[in-house]
Amino acid sequence: MFKRFMFFRLLGLLAIRKPRHLIYKPLLVFGIILVVRLLVGALLLGLDSDRIATELLVTAVVAAPLIATCMAMVTHMEKLQRQMARIAGTDMLTNLPNRRSFMGHVEAAISTGQPDALMIVDADHFKRVNDTFGHAAGDLALVCVAEHLRHVIGPHDKIARLGGEEFGLLIRSQPSAATDLLGAKIAAGVAFHLPEHAADVTLTLSIGATTLLPQDTSQNAFERADAALYDAKSAGRARMVLFVQPADAA
Repeated sequence: MFKRFMFFRLLGLLAIRKPRHLIYKPLLVFGIILVVRLLVGALLLGLDSDRIATELLVTAVVAAPLIATCMAMVTHMEKLQRQMARIAGTDMLTNLPNRRSFMGHVEAAISTGQPDALMIVDADHFKRVNDTFGHAAGDLALVCVAEHLRHVIGPHDKIARLGGEEFGLLIRSQPSAATDLLGAKIAAGVAFHLPEHAADVTLTLSIGATTLLPQDTSQNAFERADAALYDAKSAGRARMVLFVQPADAA
């Protein structure tokens, strides 16, 4: 039993789980083989210490450039992987995390059991900007909304562009009065200038909000926030509506 355990433990040590293991694990095997060969040479073949030292020196001189090159390649590969992961989780227009990345933050927040707030923010009458001034103006509007949201949220809150003119916010647990104040600041929206059209544009924002519950999934939390956003739009826009569970749905 002990031998079997040690065998599988050795296999685990040699498993390739990360790119850098492609270098370190073969080097480990090579080093073990080299040590065993030198020990066998010293104990069974009677090689003297000078011969062993010479073999070690030659091996080091030959292997060092190859090892350095391989390690540089692996480091570069890991850097590229991190960049690709960041790009895959980033909205390229606003440089905010995208929906996929944001969903991970929401699921992590649910797992903590803290009553954080999920907000879905939608730019009011955004289509008018595109239709009146063109898509370049619409892109500028989205960038301005992103900057506005970055400015008003706290350092530990999360923000993302969910798609189109919708943004997601994950607000750390705080008193309801503070959440209401934050909602008012967000709903006030942004004003920006379009010099090529000599026009000043103001976009207000509608927000649907819900408190995360320990039994939530990200899907039903988003459904509640979406329902609250619909109510905010129906009530006249430029406001935050907090989802309230219907009494007969308890």
